[in-house]
Amino acid sequence: MTLQPDRIIHMLYESAAAEEDWYKTACALGDQVGAGPVHVFLCSLETGREYVNFLARGNPDFATEYLDDYAPTDFRVPRVMAHKAGVYIDERTYVTRDEAASSAIHQEFLPRQDIYNISGTNLTHDGCIGWFGLSTRGPGHDFDDRQRAFLSSISGHVFRAMKLYRTRQDLVAELDLSSQTLDLVNTGILVLAGPQVVESNAAFKRLLEDRFFLLRNDSLTCSDPVQATTLQRHLAGDRDPANQDCLVLRHPEAGVTYLVQCHNLTSPLPGPQRRQTHQAVSILKLDLDEQPDLEEVMAFCGSYGVSHAEAMVMRAVLASQHLSAFAEDRGIRLDTVQKQLKSAMRKTELNSQKKIFQAFERYRLMKPQGRS
Repeated sequence: MTLQPDRIIHMLYESAAAEEDWYKTACALGDQVGAGPVHVFLCSLETGREYVNFLARGNPDFATEYLDDYAPTDFRVPRVMAHKAGVYIDERTYVTRDEAASSAIHQEFLPRQDIYNISGTNLTHDGCIGWFGLSTRGPGHDFDDRQRAFLSSISGHVFRAMKLYRTRQDLVAELDLSSQTLDLVNTGILVLAGPQVVESNAAFKRLLEDRFFLLRNDSLTCSDPVQATTLQRHLAGDRDPANQDCLVLRHPEAGVTYLVQCHNLTSPLPGPQRRQTHQAVSILKLDLDEQPDLEEVMAFCGSYGVSHAEAMVMRAVLASQHLSAFAEDRGIRLDTVQKQLKSAMRKTELNSQKKIFQAFERYRLMKPQGRS
């Protein structure tokens, strides 16, 4: 059954958004001109990744066998690649009869696959090699002028649809890798569009299990009404001038402190469309009752020459322990502890306790889970 050319063009661009539609579209295009098997493939020359590779209405093993056994020595490949992508070409314009008569591909492989009089278009672009090819139904069959005119007009759309499809697949892969990377860190990360949470990592989902942070109508809030108000003001940009990007929320009943940081995300769009609407939010959970591991704090302070005693004071700060209580537990004078903290802050160039939280959060943000 043949379709209107506009419908086939529409199907091609629908295939750019859905891999499973390529097979149906290839069959519809072949039906339009009375073709036999239709071969579609696009493969990365650098990584070997196959974006598309199938033979419609033919031997399903054809594509794999060709790429494994024939593609590396196929003399036609550079000749096809020499043609402009998206332009309809007939194989008989670049393969002579004598070449076909002495070619194992033409004498053994293609006849065994019932493939004859190949024509199509080069899909090679941006480090990928590709082809959209059609076979006639038999060795004595050929496409007429009307069918060739249709194939010539549709070839550019095939190429553009395949480029869109490849771009979309690359973007999906990049987003997937980004998500996997964010799931490696032990800090909750989410992206807000206005008040709405549009993306989050696995660590943030684990934070929700504490029932301190909540999602209500896809907006971030927390269970304590007073601190929820503080959080909303912070997210809305009404922040402490001395600590613009840092908010400490405490959950005394659970013995937990949360450090919240916001980072504006700037749109790459020019002009008035550049209006800021997104921000990244990171949330670090710190236990009040369980101090951070001393080795972890030492690793954090390691490059600054902080002593063991100074690192212990830093750990007390990160656990929100009062310095007087820390001094009493250690059996030392409070002014000694204060001097040790001041020395550690000078060495690390952190001039406030909130900045210690911030720096430690950044350190943990870059440290994969399970690594000490």
